[in-house]
Amino acid sequence: MEFLVPFIKTAHIAVAFIMIVIILMQPGGSDELGTVFGGGGTSESVFGAGGATTFLSKATRFMAVVFVATSLLLGYISIRQSSSSVFDSGGVPAGTEIPAEANAPGGAEVPDETPAPDSSGGE
Repeated sequence: MEFLVPFIKTAHIAVAFIMIVIILMQPGGSDELGTVFGGGGTSESVFGAGGATTFLSKATRFMAVVFVATSLLLGYISIRQSSSSVFDSGGVPAGTEIPAEANAPGGAEVPDETPAPDSSGGE
């Protein structure tokens, strides 16, 4: 499966760029790039009269499906290739007692007993 990863990545990037171009070609509310390719409603256009909207919307849907499919496939392959986990990185096993000296900042010694607060109530 690893030999397909470069091909899938290349296809994923190509589909992303093609989808950007197709979306920019679609006609909007004002004169945009879509009017050059038939979004203006003229009969003398690249896609024919009114054909740009239908063709471009179908192409956008198709490219979106391919983009999502390649995204899911790349994610699946990525998960299958990594066999390690964050939890396998050598943490302290449960139930292991950590000495108090190891927790002290700067290696300072920690007294065995904490003195009780002064309860004399004054100066």
